[in-house]
Amino acid sequence: MIRIASLPAFLGSCAYLSGMMASVAFSIYPFVLPSSTDPERGLTVHAAAAHPSSLRIALAWWIPGILLAGGYFVFVYRKFAGKVTPTDDHY
Repeated sequence: MIRIASLPAFLGSCAYLSGMMASVAFSIYPFVLPSSTDPERGLTVHAAAAHPSSLRIALAWWIPGILLAGGYFVFVYRKFAGKVTPTDDHY
């Protein structure tokens, strides 16, 4: 758990990293992989995108998958919640 005193530092770090990633994404926007030799040969966002029907199928699988993963996370978190009591056979 994050202490209240360190919360501004954590949020500042998150904002910095998000800003750096956003600035890189906006600076090379139409290109996913820019070419250093010929700008016309770079891979663009539009050329790298999948067909819309494929994206719909992927979304149809992603939603139940993320719900299963979230449910598993809740199960494991509740299963292993609580304090651990040390025994004689621990390090």
